[in-house]
Amino acid sequence: SGQIFAIEARTGGVRIQSFEVIGEKDSSGACSVYTRAGDWEGHENIQEDWELILHSDSVALAKGVPTSLGAFDREVAVSLGAKQSFHVWCKKELKYVQNWDEAAEGVVFGSDGAVAIYEGLSTKYLFYPKGRAKFACGIRYIATVNATAPEVNATAPEPI
Repeated sequence: SGQIFAIEARTGGVRIQSFEVIGEKDSSGACSVYTRAGDWEGHENIQEDWELILHSDSVALAKGVPTSLGAFDREVAVSLGAKQSFHVWCKKELKYVQNWDEAAEGVVFGSDGAVAIYEGLSTKYLFYPKGRAKFACGIRYIATVNATAPEVNATAPEPI
């Protein structure tokens, strides 16, 4: 299962380095992360519109426990005010927060000030959406708060 969602840089540029995911049950299997600049809407079914930035044949997931997928093949830079979309998919089931409220799609549901996470879609198979959902995992990134501030490491927001 998987999740498609967007992140927006709010206080300066960010470089997304990795994600933590949470399993619905103890399991092991392949996991992939894809990304694209801008919003995911209109692209959720089109794999060619996305760039593969991480693939692992064997990720051990523990029920209810955050698990790092490891570093992406490259950091994903997101400029101030820009959106970047991600599709996180694992062969075994990922935890997410289901939301069937159509009005909530595309609404910010989590933010630490530096980044905002927009509500998105859950996927049953890779690039096969099944419903609205909130990303229920962690994001590892480096943020530049403003032009003169040093970069800081942060994980945000806390897994839901």
